[in-house]
Amino acid sequence: MCTERGGWVNFVGSSCADYSSRGWCRHGRAINHSGDVFGFPERHCCACGRAAAAAGGGGGTEASRVDQIVFYATHAVSAEDARLWRAQVGELARDAAARTHVWLLLFRGASARVAPPDGAVRRWRASGALVCPWSEADVFAAFPKLPEAIRASRALRRTRRAHQPAYIAQYFWFHAALAVWRRWHGEAYAALRFVWRLEPDVLFAGRVGALIRWSRGTPHDVLLPNIVRENLPSFAHFTRDWERYAGLPVSRRAWSLVCVGRYSLGFLSILERLWARGTIGYEELLLPIACLMAPNCTLAEMGKGLAVGGGVSVGAYRVRYRPYWACEDFLQALRQETNEFWHPVKSRRCVADYIEARRHENTSLVDAPPPSPPPPFPPPPPPPPPPPPPPPMSASELAETRLRHRQDNKRRFVFLSNDYPSSEALNRVHPQAVDPRQWITT
Repeated sequence: MCTERGGWVNFVGSSCADYSSRGWCRHGRAINHSGDVFGFPERHCCACGRAAAAAGGGGGTEASRVDQIVFYATHAVSAEDARLWRAQVGELARDAAARTHVWLLLFRGASARVAPPDGAVRRWRASGALVCPWSEADVFAAFPKLPEAIRASRALRRTRRAHQPAYIAQYFWFHAALAVWRRWHGEAYAALRFVWRLEPDVLFAGRVGALIRWSRGTPHDVLLPNIVRENLPSFAHFTRDWERYAGLPVSRRAWSLVCVGRYSLGFLSILERLWARGTIGYEELLLPIACLMAPNCTLAEMGKGLAVGGGVSVGAYRVRYRPYWACEDFLQALRQETNEFWHPVKSRRCVADYIEARRHENTSLVDAPPPSPPPPFPPPPPPPPPPPPPPPMSASELAETRLRHRQDNKRRFVFLSNDYPSSEALNRVHPQAVDPRQWITT
């Protein structure tokens, strides 16, 4: 007896009834193989073979055995990225212990109810990864309260008034694509524990198999690059959404880059309950705070390291961030296998060329024996002596400095008009503040 999954529809709007009525599936099998690009009707529709479908998903490992998935969240697949992802998929397929699949979370705009051109599909296939095309409409269908939440968001209005790029608005709900994938494909992954989500310009300087094994022994629900806690938050997105965060205990205020993150299925369920309520927020705040406010959710930074000059963190499994990295900068770390994430590496051609050249020489990065561990970092130099204290200001100088600071602050936050709270308001429960209990999802 075959029972179809109710409500299944793929990204071009085709349902199980469409596949049956149009003759695309007959007698329990798909006439034309569809697979991941069109949402695996073979797994969802009785006419297409749901009753007999194995839980296979590609990449050399059956989906039912996979315990981690690496998602790349992207709008398009470039030739360089297809080469890089194909090498990663190949490495995982050769590693019997990996039990990991690579998926593309391919964003196709507000509503993408049309089939992609053949050339685009060929590029998707060239990556070797599984593909989940999705659109804004798919997120809103899964979470009907989100459109109104987006329209009503004061933080989004303030962000637009701050002349931020239009795409910044997507960073209030973009991780919801993970929930869309889970509804469409999660049933096949019975053993899944963790999901990784990376932006395409995040590169890992090492073997992805080593990363997966390290991850398997790290049980935290949320791993993020750099968790910053602030008593009086100065991060712009705190001030733009201060009503949501003003009532939070100081110990629950945190933000982090989310260009790469690893999440448990339990944490995804927390986010899904928030989105179902219509709760949104800038994701560099929403993700860490959602975990901190939830009982039994554990949050940790990736790896261990020491912050050094220029905002760069050094250490295995940490993120090295600065506004721009040249391809050659990352390539040097890849040769040394430093096991660091680098972000952002916008041009990635030299990395794809290097990996392919190594493969052709039969000494590729993924096939070579593990290198000996790198020597430990030398001890840091002693800190410099503190600078001498400045001479005391006269009363007139002090008054002039205070006036200049007040004028600077007025110019800096003019876009918030009268909405901007004083710094003290962020440390007390304000009448307009959101009740902190709205974060509790269990």
